[in-house]
Amino acid sequence: MDKRVGEVLKELERDETFSYADRFDEKYDMVRALRKGDYKYLRNFHPYYPDALRNPYRYLQLAYRHWQELY
Repeated sequence: MDKRVGEVLKELERDETFSYADRFDEKYDMVRALRKGDYKYLRNFHPYYPDALRNPYRYLQLAYRHWQELY
């Protein structure tokens, strides 16, 4: 009988999670995260970007231009 994913994860007894973000189209959003138990560590390698992930080429598309007008 095959074990369900939840049962397998319980057997592993892991208490940590690693995650990251890197490149989104022509923008970089270098972020790393570690969660262990009740604690979470986040590291943002580019906190100085004022426009976050706003990509100029996207706003040439009709839908994005409309969203900008609505904003």
